[in-house]
Amino acid sequence: QVWDGWIIAALVGWAVSGWLGDQSGKAFTQAMGGSLEHRRRGLLFHTASSVVVFIVLVLMIYKPGA
Repeated sequence: QVWDGWIIAALVGWAVSGWLGDQSGKAFTQAMGGSLEHRRRGLLFHTASSVVVFIVLVLMIYKPGA
């Protein structure tokens, strides 16, 4: 079913990772001027996005509760 918990969690994770990726791109664009703080922020958002994508991948492989 489309309303299974793992499917909803994967869709929410996909949306969150997209937002995190967008924020990462904005921070790295601002870091072009040499700002260390923007580079750190971009790296943080990129890492968080990667973790969320990994969680979505695990949800889609193991389908918990299905």
